Amino acid sequence: QIGYAVYGAQSAGPTVFYLHGFPGSRLSGVLLDGPGKKLGVRIISVERPGLGISSPQPGRKVLDHANDLRELAEHLDVKSYGLIGVSGGGPYALACAYSLPEEQLKSVSIIGGMGPIDIGLKGMNWSNWLIFNAFMYFPALVRWIQHRVISILRDLPNEKIVEMVNGRVQKQSS
Repeated sequence: QIGYAVYGAQSAGPTVFYLHGFPGSRLSGVLLDGPGKKLGVRIISVERPGLGISSPQPGRKVLDHANDLRELAEHLDVKSYGLIGVSGGGPYALACAYSLPEEQLKSVSIIGGMGPIDIGLKGMNWSNWLIFNAFMYFPALVRWIQHRVISILRDLPNEKIVEMVNGRVQKQSS
């Protein structure tokens, strides 16, 4: 099972697949809902296996995600699309750029792409630093927290999540 959520324009306009960072889920695509609507772009936020509601698949490689995306595009009858990889989604976006045919994958953007963890965490904001260190030393705890958050948000419709995020963004910008 692969989890995904649709944001932005709901019509048959251009489609962009969004590959979230780590930790993250399909729900972080909510940040692209407003821009997607404004530009008439459908945003499909895709979870990687083992995150959110996507089934775990031990032993996978980063390159395997390109096939997941290809199959999801076929399932949704999306003939051509762009791709945005943010932070931890960056390596997966690169794998897709390498593996998917250019007749389907028309463009790839990487925003703040994450490199290998062994290059260090210097300069990372404290909350990400804490999460990455916790994941290295207490992976079961991080997964438990992720599953709790997802289980709370799982039953909320995307529209409600969009409303909640937009309310927080407006409140913080006031």
